[in-house]
Amino acid sequence: MAEKVTLEDLARAEAVSMKQREKARIAFAEAERKLAIEVPELFFSIAKGVREGVRRFNEITYKESGPTGKLIKYEESTAVTTRDPNIGTDFSFSLRRAPNDIHLVLRSMWRPNKPDAMLIEGAGNVGVKPVNHQRFLLRIDGLGKADGSIVYRSTCNFQVIDTPIDEIPERMVMVVVTGQVTRLWNKAPWLDL
Repeated sequence: MAEKVTLEDLARAEAVSMKQREKARIAFAEAERKLAIEVPELFFSIAKGVREGVRRFNEITYKESGPTGKLIKYEESTAVTTRDPNIGTDFSFSLRRAPNDIHLVLRSMWRPNKPDAMLIEGAGNVGVKPVNHQRFLLRIDGLGKADGSIVYRSTCNFQVIDTPIDEIPERMVMVVVTGQVTRLWNKAPWLDL
């Protein structure tokens, strides 16, 4: 026979549940505030990693091939160079080596009654038109969880990238050099099909 539940037991259980939900709500709101700070820092870190990767690649290419070597061109907006504190400015950088290119930007999405959502978006092109040209989209966003932790997710053409975030800058340089989008992954998701 089922144990009899009293109204007092229900009231206590509801009070405990409401306290847990309030704690989770506060932790989630704090994680969202942290995201507004950490995502721009992640963007600057990616830009620095790409800049360093391009410098390393170009240095070796120039040493081995001289001025005739095919170098990568890296450009960044003034806001990235100066690390402008105004989050509403143009934060972007691009790298290209004909016919391949990648362009990444930091976006701030306004949300009513919540902190702005920050995310990193990009697009790229690899291959020669019209034969093997491929356009792709990149996105890196963070998610604040109810326990206060933050999880980052990176995608390419809506497929999750299994490469750790700190390796993404070097992989982006590899994509521009080789023209192979699959360089973004350790194991591309469509290989299982």
